[in-house]
Amino acid sequence: LFNADHATTISFTLPQGREDEAVRWERMFDTAEDELDGTVLTPGDAYELRPCSVVLFRGVPQDDDAEAPPK
Repeated sequence: LFNADHATTISFTLPQGREDEAVRWERMFDTAEDELDGTVLTPGDAYELRPCSVVLFRGVPQDDDAEAPPK
């Protein structure tokens, strides 16, 4: 996700996974954060993109508990 605006925070709603797969969204990095805390979100959650930031999420299958920390 990319927010090029210099003043406005943009709310982004995380999408559902494919029809045949439940998914969680693990935040890999956010250029507006100095440190990451292992944030994992579910489809439908809103994420606030701060001004001039880039955020990368990866989809993690719901049943893959070893790959992602809990929310």
